[in-house]
Amino acid sequence: MANEIVKIPDLGGVDEVVVLEVLIKVGDSVTTDQPLMSLESEKASMDVPSDRDGKVTAILLQVGDKVREGDACISVEANNSAPKPEVPPETSDAEAAAVAPQTKITPAPTATKTVAPTQQAVKVVSPAEPGASTGYASPTVRRLARQLGIDLAVVPASGSGGRVTQDDLVAVIQARQGLVPATSIARSADAPLSPSWQDPTKFGPCEQKKLGKIKNATAKAMAQSWANVVHVTQFDQVDITALEAFRCSHKDALKAQSIRLTMLAFNIKALVPALIQHPNVNASYQASEKTRWEKRYYHVGFAVDTPGGLVVPVIQNVDQLSVIEIAQQLGELSQKARASQLTPRDMVGASFTVSSLGGLGGTYFTPIVNQPQSAILGVSRAATQPVWDGKNFQPRLMLPLSLSYDHRLIDGAEAMRFLNDYTTALQALTDCDLNKS
Repeated sequence: MANEIVKIPDLGGVDEVVVLEVLIKVGDSVTTDQPLMSLESEKASMDVPSDRDGKVTAILLQVGDKVREGDACISVEANNSAPKPEVPPETSDAEAAAVAPQTKITPAPTATKTVAPTQQAVKVVSPAEPGASTGYASPTVRRLARQLGIDLAVVPASGSGGRVTQDDLVAVIQARQGLVPATSIARSADAPLSPSWQDPTKFGPCEQKKLGKIKNATAKAMAQSWANVVHVTQFDQVDITALEAFRCSHKDALKAQSIRLTMLAFNIKALVPALIQHPNVNASYQASEKTRWEKRYYHVGFAVDTPGGLVVPVIQNVDQLSVIEIAQQLGELSQKARASQLTPRDMVGASFTVSSLGGLGGTYFTPIVNQPQSAILGVSRAATQPVWDGKNFQPRLMLPLSLSYDHRLIDGAEAMRFLNDYTTALQALTDCDLNKS
């Protein structure tokens, strides 16, 4: 038997990802499709599966490493394989870091060059003080700090081992924006490591649980968006009485073809004419260049609730799809999401996102813009309400809508015009050809 190299697979157009977890150790026997490592990009996490059976002879990556498609991952002594040039086994630090798949590892801290601090709104804490910055941070936090223009050397660290966390960056941004006093994030020698934290075990029995990969990735992305985007949410509702009757008249026939015709398929289809009329809502704001990028494609992400947390697969080229084709893709991608089978390619490229809570309930909410998009539409559960028609109150099925948008790019008037055009387009789908794109 010969050693063979397992490489990082297709990353779906993502240039670089970070090794989040190592799920095996040297000496383990692995089988085809068994997860070997977990990788994390800015928007998703994925597992690297083994493409063969065999025994692990070397682990060539460790937690925190940045990797690209085609990079060597592990060396395997493959079963029943033709001899290939042997890869010398390495003594890997990752062996000590390998854990069971259920356990989350924090990437090992990497030292960064400390830059002489310039005059900042944030107080620079003496290195002797607890909570002073060490410059240590995970690759994700480093990338976010670069995007925000924050020098890690002047950020008070609250993480274990003096590591700068995402919350520390948010505190710096809030201080710069005057949301909190700058001095409140610079900890004095006798201040607790995290001023807002209280040990809950002082008040009663508790159980501490680690967040899963998806929850952690979502937390990072949402914190980044909330710190960067000037969020405003516009609320509205639309009468879908006729559209719901139309949907119900077709759903049983399509169910026999294993197609689930949900209102979300109509919600997504109606976006296209509104996005075409309002290109800012389908754009991205680039603050560094003071420009906006108007996208000439219409790829719509939709949030899926999974046991591990929310994920956002993307339907490409919605403008070229019929309602039935959108419904088919909604079903297929949702099924992949709940089975943890989405690839990065399934989750990149969205120009707009829809978050539907209609199956759960509620009226209105504030969805968080999914950067670098400029807006996101929240859809809640439709409810029958009395609506005045000029003479009498009539029972109408009203669908609540919540549009969150980046106020740097979209103002309130434009947001309302977009919603007006969107609701018109949605109601116009009544009696539409479900097979027509």
